[in-house]
Amino acid sequence: MQGRESVKRIIRGEELRPVPRGEFFLNRALCQKLTGNNGSGVLEAGIDLLGFDFYGLLPQYPEKQFIKYDDKGRKELRDCWGRIFWQIPGGREQLVAYPIVDLQDIKQYRFPDLAGISFPDSGTLRNKGLFLFGIVDGVFQAVARTMDLLDFLAVLEEEPDLLEPMFARAVEFSYGLAEHLCRTGVDAILVTDDVAHRRGLFCSREVFFRWVAPYEQELFAAIDKLGKPVFFHSDGNIMSLLEWLAGTPVCGLHSLEPLAGMNLPYIKLQYGKRFILMGGIDLTELYEASEQQVKKLVAERVALLSQGGGYLLSSASGFLTEDIDAATLKAMYYFDR
Repeated sequence: MQGRESVKRIIRGEELRPVPRGEFFLNRALCQKLTGNNGSGVLEAGIDLLGFDFYGLLPQYPEKQFIKYDDKGRKELRDCWGRIFWQIPGGREQLVAYPIVDLQDIKQYRFPDLAGISFPDSGTLRNKGLFLFGIVDGVFQAVARTMDLLDFLAVLEEEPDLLEPMFARAVEFSYGLAEHLCRTGVDAILVTDDVAHRRGLFCSREVFFRWVAPYEQELFAAIDKLGKPVFFHSDGNIMSLLEWLAGTPVCGLHSLEPLAGMNLPYIKLQYGKRFILMGGIDLTELYEASEQQVKKLVAERVALLSQGGGYLLSSASGFLTEDIDAATLKAMYYFDR
């Protein structure tokens, strides 16, 4: 494991072999599959087995609070965002209601209390010598958490001015979380904001640049003043945002889904000197390929995206669960061994 210093060298513009590698989240069940470890330290064992140099530090929100049993005997729970869940058989939970259901709720809504958010893995991960990304929501994603996605998109297209107070409060919330993360000793902030699907943005370009982009830029600029590199993640096709992002303090891009139309050779040619590129390995490609095919695919992507430096190897998702085959994941990270 090269660790924190190898990622810092990439950010400084050096070309490095082997390329640094990592993800932002591995769930416990996946780590158990990878290592056979069912006890404490399973996350650390999974990170060690895959030879990660970087990892993500996710906020841990307060536990959901019990509200009542409904007329079918299901437990109703409320999370700190105000969303309502049913607890269903097997210990699973189903999201059934959002805190914002009509336009009047927008004015009254308040984001979760930062005092209730913790980072229990910060010390352990920091001591491993990993480069740590602190993860915060972008403004689009933060506001979208509070209402049904289709309702949110309808308001954004039809009455976007009503959402301006929400976007402003989202900047304050995510910036406050970034400040908290900086105090824990993270090395960079990753703003995660899934603003697109495989065919393009969830909203029109005009709406995005008029109503969302100014608040996103405000968040980027505020985090940049904290003295930490700012990275940006979005799933989907964000080709239409690359030139705009190049004019912001963002120094790195993550996801780069090739199956969503992200043109990797073009991005490397046009923006490889401007951004640190991360991802570029679509999960669908990993699910459908043999181990040898995975190794070949990853070797080709690394050769393309790391030429001249500026690449960190990860999946386009960055957030991995036990759905992915353990042998396939090992092949991805052991492609050059």
